[in-house]
Amino acid sequence: MKTYKLMRFLEDGDFDHHGFLTEGKTAETLAESALIAANIAVEGRGRGVLRRLTEMEYLAKVKKGDTLTVKSRIAAAGESALVFYTEIASDKEGYAVARGYTVFDTVTVKREPLKHGLQLDEPADEAEAETRRVAAKLL
Repeated sequence: MKTYKLMRFLEDGDFDHHGFLTEGKTAETLAESALIAANIAVEGRGRGVLRRLTEMEYLAKVKKGDTLTVKSRIAAAGESALVFYTEIASDKEGYAVARGYTVFDTVTVKREPLKHGLQLDEPADEAEAETRRVAAKLL
């Protein structure tokens, strides 16, 4: 599936006293990237409404001044729901710092369920297949 990218610059208030992104900033970044991807995926026919952010995991510290690359891709698709797997990586260091899954319901502008009709392609490798197995349980 297509990967949707977002860039983010880190500031002082984005960190806790251990040097990790704050929980709030991590959740905001995961949800924002997946929301943008959901809205692009339904191609203006409706929009994504956040149902749940789950499986959020911290992997490494980041540094003040780092730029983050946030990548989201559809990991599971229901009739009117999408699950995104999102990974946040340090641009400078090149490693993942956090990841998580975000579940969206797709709705029309009148907030009625939107049958998006999206179908996933075959997984590229076993890692992607495992990501999809986890995501399918979240629908």
